[in-house]
Amino acid sequence: MIDLLDKIPEDKQKHIAVGVLLGLALGAHFLIAVVVILIAALGKEAYDYIYNMFISDVHDVDLYDSLATIGGGAVGIVLIYVINSVIGVLV
Repeated sequence: MIDLLDKIPEDKQKHIAVGVLLGLALGAHFLIAVVVILIAALGKEAYDYIYNMFISDVHDVDLYDSLATIGGGAVGIVLIYVINSVIGVLV
């Protein structure tokens, strides 16, 4: 598992982590979670694009960053639904 993480660039790991956290935090409200995750993923890349245009060309605009955030969000949402299902069965 550690070898797999070494192959994922640190930047993508951060995007995945943010997506998972958003999915976990908002996953109980599916539609809200999806909208917030999409806004976060695409908003960050829009911010990078605007930053590059007007300030300096430091941040890469990368579609894969957005996909990493969205993928992480999907994992977080699924985890919340699994956790809720298990708790529902136990209670």
